[in-house]
Amino acid sequence: MWRKLLRRPELLAGLIGSIFLAGCDSPSPAMRASRNATVEVGGMTFGVHWTDDEAEIYRTGWAKRSQWADIPANAEIAVKQVTGCAVKSMDGDPALMTARLDCPAR
Repeated sequence: MWRKLLRRPELLAGLIGSIFLAGCDSPSPAMRASRNATVEVGGMTFGVHWTDDEAEIYRTGWAKRSQWADIPANAEIAVKQVTGCAVKSMDGDPALMTARLDCPAR
């Protein structure tokens, strides 16, 4: 098994990344006092931490490389579900994204 991993660096990187990131959705220091929720969209689980105008989205769980193209859309749906806000913009990678929110007056 290890020989296969050493010949396929993307598999080794995925394994190592999974070990370090599995289930990790702690917010950044700026978001520690934020609201948070966990939601499943498209078979993917997201931890969402948000304030009135921004959100951090953590994908917790495994996603195949072939699923990566679906992650931003699923993350946007997750944000809309838990915050009730529209997403103005989103940035990040398949594990951690940040979003600017457009929330109705509360």
